Amino acid sequence: MARLFTSDVFLHNKPAWHRLGVVVDDTLPAREAFRLAEADFSIAARPVFDADMQPIAGYQAITRLDSGRTLSVMAESYTPIQNEALIYIAESQKSLDWLSEFGDVQKTKSAIDAILVKTRSKPA
Repeated sequence: MARLFTSDVFLHNKPAWHRLGVVVDDTLPAREAFRLAEADFSIAARPVFDADMQPIAGYQAITRLDSGRTLSVMAESYTPIQNEALIYIAESQKSLDWLSEFGDVQKTKSAIDAILVKTRSKPA
């Protein structure tokens, strides 16, 4: 599975068995972790073509916008989530920590759902 990494992984205080990734002494802020992992890029869904350059219905290529590299081919129903949205969720999670003090899972879930809606409605 280690061979499938497209960017770095972070490990706390000791390297993984595959010796890939970056060992850090402390927790990194999400934005810094994504930057160091070279995962601070945007993606887009692109059409998939057959050998005759005809579009293949029902599929899309998930492609890095900075390099044009195709990361995966997915069903047309798949909705890609930008890494920026994941950074936003991780950064927002700190502001949700107080919810766990009350043990109210439903409030926590509702708050995270609200973040996802807000993130998806942000312009690309």
